[in-house]
Order: sequence, then structure tokens, then C-alpha cells
Amino acid sequence: MPKTGAGEDAIQIAHKLIRNYGLRAAAVAQEHLSELRVQGDTTGLEKWRQVQLAIADFRSTKPQGPLSSERKEGSAAVPRQ
Repeated sequence: MPKTGAGEDAIQIAHKLIRNYGLRAAAVAQEHLSELRVQGDTTGLEKWRQVQLAIADFRSTKPQGPLSSERKEGSAAVPRQ
């Protein structure tokens, strides 16, 4: 779980973005921020800044779970046969 002060909603959005976009998650969040900035939506900007922080925290957190000890950082898990 990220250590940032991001709200629970922002953490859930960040997790979904990472799951759906992988390494592009931060770029997708930045696109949302840019759109909201153009629209002048300060409430939305704050929410998506929290999403960006949560994405950064997820990336800096050591993976946990049964595959984390078998996987080297940055590599995909390979199914055993």
C-alpha cells in the first residue's frame, strides 16, 4: 500500500491504471492532469495529483506476494511447466 497521503479513491484509481496501462500509468495520469488544467478544474487536479503520487509510491514499493521472491525486478513472471 502506498505511503502517501493520497485518498483511498486515488489509490484505487492508481492501482487500476497500473493494472491496465503498466508502465504508461503515470503518463495516462499526466494526460488527465493536462486536460483538467485546460478545463480549470482545480478539484479534479488535486485528485489526479494524488493519483500520480500513489502511482509513484506503488512503483517504489517492493513487490509482495508468492511470486515476488521468484521474480527479479523489472522482469515478468514466467509460468512453470
